[in-house]
Amino acid sequence: MTPRHRDELRDLDSALAEASEVRASADFGISLMRDSLLRRREEVFADAAGVLDLALRGAAPGTTGAEISLVGKVLDSFQESLASVAQVLAGEPTSRGLIPGAIKGLVQLRVAGATSGSLQLRLVPANLPTEDSAPDQPMLLESGADQEADQEEAPLLDRSMERLIGLLSYGDADRDELLQDIADVGPRTTSHLQALSKAVGEAGANASLTWRSAGSERSAIFTRQSAERLARTLEEVVEESREVVFTGRLVGGSLVHRTFELEPDAEGASLVAGKVTEQVLPELARMQFGQPCTAHIEVREARLPSGETREAHLLTHLTD
Repeated sequence: MTPRHRDELRDLDSALAEASEVRASADFGISLMRDSLLRRREEVFADAAGVLDLALRGAAPGTTGAEISLVGKVLDSFQESLASVAQVLAGEPTSRGLIPGAIKGLVQLRVAGATSGSLQLRLVPANLPTEDSAPDQPMLLESGADQEADQEEAPLLDRSMERLIGLLSYGDADRDELLQDIADVGPRTTSHLQALSKAVGEAGANASLTWRSAGSERSAIFTRQSAERLARTLEEVVEESREVVFTGRLVGGSLVHRTFELEPDAEGASLVAGKVTEQVLPELARMQFGQPCTAHIEVREARLPSGETREAHLLTHLTD
């Protein structure tokens, strides 16, 4: 949240304290003013945390693409894709089981508004305060120190939204980059992306998405053709994972971005780099660069029938 947002919220909360519920119940003018202040407070939170404008339009003239079944499928698969991407970025990827509730809560969306015709939805973080919330209710943008103004990494919702919209933006010439992204995000995300692509493609609809927050802006046009192309590619991809144990030296990494760089001992071996699970961060923080270590790395591979292959590395265990 930017200083501008914090300053305005501080002013709004001060005004709401003056226009208390007790005073509002006794004075109609104060009641109207309090309602206006609460609405503005929610708008400021939404502006800081992020707003997603999602439009669905029928590909053929005279159709809206807004059938109930389509909207339900798109919203469900988009939300599940977003949560799956968030789990990977948070350093806790799994291919099965439940996504941790704390992660899902940080990227959960709700419908804040809708218009008819070519359906246009406005989605905001589900944990935004409502008009009935207490003025001093905090909003969960991130946990702990991540809420500090000087944080080095964007909120998880911003990063997840940017990554997901990026996955929906690939064109015909971007197969290599798409394949690398598929390896990075893993099979759980690709499964939900398949559902999203099929929903849009089979309905002959076009979707446009625009995400705006205090620190991010990203948009994409997801047409019926691009949805069908993405669905076909995802169906062709074979995803496999294996664990590899390396001995070598830790030569780089970032606790903020959850990344590592390892130089293996094996002669002629290339530098191994990738992401770090949440559980390994304390060990990464403890070790000195250049220190010998043993690393257990999950290698996730995405491969097309043509032979094109991309890998992603996830550090799951690190010892001296």
